[in-house]
Amino acid sequence: MGYLSIRNIPEHLEAKIVKEARRRHTTKTKVVIEALEQALAPAKKNGRSQRPSLGEFAENYPKDAAEELHSIVMGMKQIDSEMWK
Repeated sequence: MGYLSIRNIPEHLEAKIVKEARRRHTTKTKVVIEALEQALAPAKKNGRSQRPSLGEFAENYPKDAAEELHSIVMGMKQIDSEMWK
C-alpha cells in the first residue's frame, strides 16, 4: 500500500472532509480514499454515469468560483444566431 501526503488543502474542503468523517464515524483518510475512488471510477457502469454532475463538482468550489463557473456554463448554452446564418 502506498502513501501520499496532500498539502495546501483549502479550508472549505478540509471542513467538508472532517464533517463527513464525523458523520460516518470514520477517519479523514478513509473519506478521502473513497472520494478518490469514486472520482476516478470508470465513466459508466451499468449504462449510468458514475462521475459527479457538474453541479456536484461545483459544490466543492468556493461560492465566488462556483458562481463564475455557472456564468461560464450559461454563456456556453447561448446560441449565437449570427454564427448560424
